[in-house]
Amino acid sequence: MEQRQKGEQFRVLDPVVAMSTPSRAEPLPALLMSAALPFGLALGAVVAAEMPGTSFDSVEDLRAVTAVPVSAGIPRVVTEADRA
Repeated sequence: MEQRQKGEQFRVLDPVVAMSTPSRAEPLPALLMSAALPFGLALGAVVAAEMPGTSFDSVEDLRAVTAVPVSAGIPRVVTEADRA
């Protein structure tokens, strides 16, 4: 690549200017955000897990919410623990 560009001339348009004071990242906001983000994600996961279910107990409950016709129903399976 350098061999092909031997005849080309390059010119610097804007020279680099050194800053008068060094830049410094503020550690406190970064620390707070790194602590708050996982806490917020964990809280959101707990809230989503504890939300009430969106299942329907009967065909009538489903018909009350939507106008889509019900094509099949799954009967409830009653176990010995449910009877007790």
